[in-house]
Amino acid sequence: MLRGKTVARRQYGTGSICQSASDGRWVGAIQAGWTAKGSRRIITVSPDALRVEIVRAEDARPPRLTYRFDGQNTVAEFGSGKATGRLIRERSAVVTETVYEVNGSPITIRDILSLNADGSQLTVSTTLRVEHGYEGPLPPGATKASNVSNAVVVFVRRQ
Repeated sequence: MLRGKTVARRQYGTGSICQSASDGRWVGAIQAGWTAKGSRRIITVSPDALRVEIVRAEDARPPRLTYRFDGQNTVAEFGSGKATGRLIRERSAVVTETVYEVNGSPITIRDILSLNADGSQLTVSTTLRVEHGYEGPLPPGATKASNVSNAVVVFVRRQ
Protein backbone atom coordinates (compact mmCIF):
# COMPACT_ATOMS: atom_id res chain seq x y z
CA MET A 1 0.00 0.00 0.00
CA LEU A 2 1.33 3.45 -0.90
CA ARG A 3 1.29 6.20 1.69
CA GLY A 4 1.51 9.94 1.36
CA LYS A 5 2.23 10.96 -2.24
CA THR A 6 0.14 10.32 -5.31
CA VAL A 7 2.23 8.49 -7.89
CA ALA A 8 1.76 8.33 -11.66
CA ARG A 9 0.64 4.95 -12.95
CA ARG A 10 3.49 2.80 -14.23
CA GLN A 11 3.48 1.49 -17.79
CA TYR A 12 1.84 -1.94 -18.20
CA GLY A 13 4.34 -4.78 -17.86
CA THR A 14 6.94 -2.82 -15.90
CA GLY A 15 6.12 -4.33 -12.52
CA SER A 16 5.09 -2.52 -9.39
CA ILE A 17 6.68 -0.55 -6.59
CA CYS A 18 4.95 0.02 -3.28
CA GLN A 19 5.70 1.02 0.28
CA SER A 20 4.96 -1.56 2.96
CA ALA A 21 2.32 -0.40 5.45
CA SER A 22 3.91 -2.50 8.20
CA ASP A 23 7.47 -1.11 8.12
CA GLY A 24 7.46 1.70 5.54
CA ARG A 25 10.10 0.05 3.33
CA TRP A 26 9.85 -0.04 -0.45
CA VAL A 27 9.27 -3.30 -2.33
CA GLY A 28 9.42 -3.90 -6.10
CA ALA A 29 7.89 -6.79 -8.04
CA ILE A 30 7.98 -7.81 -11.69
CA GLN A 31 6.53 -10.67 -13.70
CA ALA A 32 9.64 -11.63 -15.62
CA GLY A 33 7.81 -12.73 -18.76
CA TRP A 34 6.68 -16.06 -20.13
CA THR A 35 8.48 -19.03 -21.64
CA ALA A 36 7.26 -20.74 -24.81
CA LYS A 37 5.72 -23.45 -22.56
CA GLY A 38 3.73 -20.90 -20.54
CA SER A 39 5.72 -20.84 -17.31
CA ARG A 40 6.67 -17.55 -15.71
CA ARG A 41 8.66 -16.17 -12.83
CA ILE A 42 7.45 -13.49 -10.45
CA ILE A 43 10.41 -11.74 -8.87
CA THR A 44 9.95 -9.54 -5.81
CA VAL A 45 12.77 -7.44 -4.41
CA SER A 46 12.75 -5.92 -0.94
CA PRO A 47 15.61 -4.29 1.00
CA ASP A 48 16.47 -7.68 2.55
CA ALA A 49 15.84 -10.32 -0.09
CA LEU A 50 14.99 -11.48 -3.59
CA ARG A 51 11.94 -13.74 -3.80
CA VAL A 52 11.25 -15.91 -6.84
CA GLU A 53 7.91 -17.59 -7.43
CA ILE A 54 7.97 -20.17 -10.24
CA VAL A 55 4.52 -20.49 -11.81
CA ARG A 56 3.84 -23.52 -14.01
CA ALA A 57 0.50 -25.00 -15.05
CA GLU A 58 1.38 -28.41 -13.55
CA ASP A 59 2.04 -27.05 -10.02
CA ALA A 60 -0.83 -26.94 -7.55
CA ARG A 61 1.37 -24.86 -5.20
CA PRO A 62 4.08 -22.87 -7.01
CA PRO A 63 7.48 -22.96 -5.30
CA ARG A 64 8.33 -19.68 -3.56
CA LEU A 65 12.03 -19.31 -2.89
CA THR A 66 13.66 -16.50 -0.90
CA TYR A 67 17.30 -15.44 -1.32
CA ARG A 68 18.74 -13.04 1.27
CA PHE A 69 21.10 -10.25 0.16
CA ASP A 70 23.32 -10.85 3.19
CA GLY A 71 24.28 -14.27 1.78
CA GLN A 72 22.65 -16.29 4.55
CA ASN A 73 20.88 -19.51 3.59
CA THR A 74 17.08 -19.64 3.61
CA VAL A 75 14.87 -22.70 3.84
CA ALA A 76 11.45 -23.07 2.15
CA GLU A 77 8.91 -25.86 1.79
CA PHE A 78 9.23 -27.73 -1.48
CA GLY A 79 6.74 -30.54 -2.06
CA SER A 80 7.25 -33.03 0.76
CA GLY A 81 10.83 -31.81 1.35
CA LYS A 82 12.62 -28.51 1.60
CA ALA A 83 14.70 -26.15 -0.52
CA THR A 84 17.74 -24.33 0.87
CA GLY A 85 18.92 -21.34 -1.12
CA ARG A 86 21.48 -18.55 -1.15
CA LEU A 87 22.23 -15.56 -3.37
CA ILE A 88 25.60 -14.51 -4.82
CA ARG A 89 26.58 -11.57 -7.06
CA GLU A 90 28.84 -12.37 -10.02
CA ARG A 91 29.76 -9.44 -12.26
CA SER A 92 26.49 -8.01 -13.63
CA ALA A 93 24.43 -11.13 -12.86
CA VAL A 94 22.61 -12.42 -9.82
CA VAL A 95 23.27 -16.08 -8.99
CA THR A 96 20.96 -18.25 -6.92
CA GLU A 97 22.05 -21.64 -5.64
CA THR A 98 19.32 -23.91 -4.34
CA VAL A 99 19.57 -27.41 -2.89
CA TYR A 100 16.26 -29.28 -3.13
CA GLU A 101 15.47 -32.36 -1.09
CA VAL A 102 13.71 -34.88 -3.32
CA ASN A 103 12.89 -38.23 -1.72
CA GLY A 104 15.57 -37.54 0.88
CA SER A 105 18.32 -36.89 -1.69
CA PRO A 106 19.82 -33.51 -2.71
CA ILE A 107 19.53 -31.91 -6.14
CA THR A 108 21.39 -28.63 -6.68
CA ILE A 109 20.24 -25.97 -9.13
CA ARG A 110 22.41 -22.94 -9.88
CA ASP A 111 20.63 -20.16 -11.80
CA ILE A 112 22.49 -17.19 -13.29
CA LEU A 113 19.96 -14.40 -13.94
CA SER A 114 20.88 -11.53 -16.26
CA LEU A 115 18.93 -8.81 -18.06
CA ASN A 116 19.61 -7.54 -21.56
CA ALA A 117 20.51 -3.84 -22.03
CA ASP A 118 16.92 -2.55 -22.37
CA GLY A 119 15.49 -4.84 -19.65
CA SER A 120 13.05 -6.60 -22.00
CA GLN A 121 14.58 -10.08 -21.63
CA LEU A 122 15.59 -12.05 -18.56
CA THR A 123 18.04 -14.86 -19.36
CA VAL A 124 18.28 -17.68 -16.84
CA SER A 125 21.26 -20.02 -17.33
CA THR A 126 20.71 -23.12 -15.21
CA THR A 127 23.02 -25.91 -14.08
CA LEU A 128 21.34 -28.95 -12.56
CA ARG A 129 23.38 -31.42 -10.53
CA VAL A 130 21.89 -34.67 -9.25
CA GLU A 131 23.96 -35.65 -6.24
CA HIS A 132 22.65 -39.16 -5.70
CA GLY A 133 22.30 -42.39 -7.65
CA TYR A 134 25.90 -43.55 -7.62
CA GLU A 135 26.21 -47.33 -7.83
CA GLY A 136 29.98 -47.51 -7.44
CA PRO A 137 32.61 -48.06 -10.16
CA LEU A 138 31.41 -49.13 -13.58
CA PRO A 139 32.73 -52.27 -15.29
CA PRO A 140 35.42 -51.71 -17.97
CA GLY A 141 33.97 -50.21 -21.15
CA ALA A 142 30.64 -49.25 -19.54
CA THR A 143 29.43 -45.67 -19.76
CA LYS A 144 26.99 -43.75 -17.65
CA ALA A 145 25.17 -40.46 -18.31
CA SER A 146 26.58 -37.42 -16.56
CA ASN A 147 24.84 -36.21 -13.41
CA VAL A 148 25.11 -32.56 -14.57
CA SER A 149 22.88 -30.80 -17.09
CA ASN A 150 22.81 -27.23 -18.41
CA ALA A 151 19.98 -25.18 -19.94
CA VAL A 152 19.23 -21.60 -20.92
CA VAL A 153 15.73 -20.11 -20.80
CA VAL A 154 14.86 -16.61 -22.01
CA PHE A 155 11.84 -14.81 -20.56
CA VAL A 156 10.48 -12.02 -22.78
CA ARG A 157 8.38 -9.18 -21.41
CA ARG A 158 5.02 -8.98 -23.15
CA GLN A 159 3.93 -5.56 -24.28
